Amino acid sequence: MLNLTQKLIPFLICWELWKRRCASKYGHVYVSLRKVIHEIFLNLKIAIRKDYHHLPLNSNWNQFSAIVERFKPRLTSIPVYWLKPPSTRYKLNTDGSSMINDSKAGAGGVLRDQSGSMVMAFLVSMTFCSNNMADVQAANFGLQWCMDNNFNNIIFELDSKIVVDMTKGSSKPS
Repeated sequence: MLNLTQKLIPFLICWELWKRRCASKYGHVYVSLRKVIHEIFLNLKIAIRKDYHHLPLNSNWNQFSAIVERFKPRLTSIPVYWLKPPSTRYKLNTDGSSMINDSKAGAGGVLRDQSGSMVMAFLVSMTFCSNNMADVQAANFGLQWCMDNNFNNIIFELDSKIVVDMTKGSSKPS
C-alpha cells in the first residue's frame, strides 16, 4: 500500500510541471528544472507538515523521506452504541444506501421494543437513486409499516442529517 508521500509526489510533480509549462508558454518566463524540483519538495513538506507540526522544514530530501517513512497514523475511535427505548415505546432505526458504481440502491430498518428485542426488520431493494433518497425511502417504508400495524408510540432514528433536517422543516431539498 502506498504511503502518503508516495501518493502526493505524482500530483505535486504534475502540478509543478504544469505551472512551469504555463509560465513558459503564456508568461514567457523560464523556470529551471532545479526550481521545479525545489518547489515540489517544498510543497510536499508543507502538505505533510499540516498533520505533523514537528516536522523540520529545513531538512534535505533524504532526511525528510526517512522521517516521513517512520510516521504512524494517529487512530482515534468513537464508541457507538444503541440505546433501548423507554418502557411502552418502540424504536425504529432505518438506513438507505446507494452504490453509484453498480447502479444499485437499498433500504432497511429494524423496529425494537423496550427490551431491545426485534419486533420487525425489513430490507428493500430499489431502483438506483441518491443516498439521501434511499434514506428517505427507508424512513418512509419503516414509518408506514409502523402506522399500518398500529405501532404509534415510536422513537425514530436515522443517520442522515439532511433527511432529519428536511423532516423537521429546517432544510429544503435542493
